[in-house]
Amino acid sequence: MNNSVSYASPSYAGFKLRALAGLGENATQPGANIGNIHSASLQYDSGRFSANAAVETRKTTAANTDRFYALGASYAVGTVKASVLAQARRDDLDVARNDAFELGLSIPAGPGTLLLDAGRFRNRSVTDADATALSIRYDYNLSKRSMLYAGAATIRNSARSRFGINGNTGAALAVAAGDDPRSLVLGVRHTF
Repeated sequence: MNNSVSYASPSYAGFKLRALAGLGENATQPGANIGNIHSASLQYDSGRFSANAAVETRKTTAANTDRFYALGASYAVGTVKASVLAQARRDDLDVARNDAFELGLSIPAGPGTLLLDAGRFRNRSVTDADATALSIRYDYNLSKRSMLYAGAATIRNSARSRFGINGNTGAALAVAAGDDPRSLVLGVRHTF
């Protein structure tokens, strides 16, 4: 991010610390620290096991700071890799309070990899605004730099949630509250 300083420690006994401090550019309310971001994370890697814990604060208004917490881990059993991620967001005004939980599997299959993912979002500020997502994708390696992929995803939105599925542009198409979007993807990726 702009106007920031970050630090990544060397690895010591599998542990690595990262920290970032960034100053927001706020011309409308100088001195209010709006836009400032601070984050820290601790990563641990040991053979087939990896874990990371992170916290971030972001000053959004003179009266509010958002806080984000995340804890993730992965473990490889043979060639299969399982992962779990838990996230939480809290703010001073009690407007943005939510939790997310995700499970993933990466399974080698033939010359490629099968990816399975399930996630759950719980909105603690708005009732009936939760969502559940499921996805499956197969990545077929043509070479070290080229890959074909195919997949499907769906999101089941509660009556007041409107999560969409991101496309290759990064932005999801607009979804009406309570609608359940589905997608199919086919593509080629080449790394230069």
